[in-house]
Amino acid sequence: MREKLHPDGHPWVKTSVVDEEAIDHERIIGSVTVTGDVVNTRLAQRIDYDLLAEPVTVIPSPPRITLGDTFEMNAAQAPRLPG
Repeated sequence: MREKLHPDGHPWVKTSVVDEEAIDHERIIGSVTVTGDVVNTRLAQRIDYDLLAEPVTVIPSPPRITLGDTFEMNAAQAPRLPG
């Protein structure tokens, strides 16, 4: 998997090429210290491409919010994050 780091000010920090038909964008949107460790809250979005469609179709997935690289939240749960 290839990764591209974006410069400051770009809406995404990193873009990963998953395969020929998909990329993932991501950025850290918050951090909190818990029992001495820093836990990051990350926002990511996958973009799929239908290369067989004419013209090529872009299919964005809903954004994902992940807490501590483990727990994924939905849009209804996200506003309850401290911050």
